[in-house]
Amino acid sequence: MVLQNRHIPQAARANLEKTACEVSTFASNSIEGNPLPLTEVRRILKKSRKCSITEREVLNYDTSLCFLNEKLDQGEIDFSLKLILSIQKNITVGTLDKFRSGKMRKEPVVGNDPRVGKPVYYTPDCKDASKLMTDLLLWINKHRKKLDPIIVAVVFHKQFVVVHPFSEGNGRTARLFK
Repeated sequence: MVLQNRHIPQAARANLEKTACEVSTFASNSIEGNPLPLTEVRRILKKSRKCSITEREVLNYDTSLCFLNEKLDQGEIDFSLKLILSIQKNITVGTLDKFRSGKMRKEPVVGNDPRVGKPVYYTPDCKDASKLMTDLLLWINKHRKKLDPIIVAVVFHKQFVVVHPFSEGNGRTARLFK
């Protein structure tokens, strides 16, 4: 509570937000197996040029994070499947086939451990993914003002990853919405 009531100078706030975006971008992509260190992520975010897929993942995540932060600054976000599809599309631009980007998966997906390349999770059938996402969003929108935001975020993240609605970008999309 003490920190919530303190005034943070604009320059300090901007620096904190920039650092938080850099670290979040690094961490979320690292979890997915992107090998770039934080120093390289920071370098990529400073430059605008043609880049590799691993660099594109970093730029896409950062762009999506900034987009969501702007929407939050403008007020409450409409937590919908349309927004989730849009974010997943932004995360996968230039790294995933266009017919899969921003669309629910139409094929089975196996969750692999990137460290060993072995399956650790088999997703629900793709024909069930839309209904499962609809049910999840109904629950979130019903409870997000009644329950502690941390509980809502944990339930969303866990269920989103269980449903695995996309062929790629599920983890990064889920982490952006926490």
